[in-house]
Amino acid sequence: MPINNVCNCPHPPGGQVVCEPNQMAVCIIVNGQARQQCLNPPDEINNALALVTWALSEITIERKRSYSSITNQEIRILASGEYNFNNISVTFSLPQKIKTALEEIINNRGMSSGHEREVETS
Repeated sequence: MPINNVCNCPHPPGGQVVCEPNQMAVCIIVNGQARQQCLNPPDEINNALALVTWALSEITIERKRSYSSITNQEIRILASGEYNFNNISVTFSLPQKIKTALEEIINNRGMSSGHEREVETS
């Protein structure tokens, strides 16, 4: 039986987002209030770059074109499970499908093994 995808919200206020295994768990803290989301990756996305770009757009609340390149900083954001900007804190947990797409991008780019170790697939 697949394990749920879980993300812990920053303190305060804390809490936890529990999603289906195929969903991206996201917790956004704005002005001390938590907004918890379980997001389904769009079914029509069928390549690694577009899938990772979708996840980044949802996490950073900044729309990216699906063919945009992914920067090393964006890879670090995805690998870390957290993103902070202004007074907004975002924590998230990627489903396996997006982790696999991220690994594919890293491997195709030929990044150093240090970056590859940051992406866990367990």
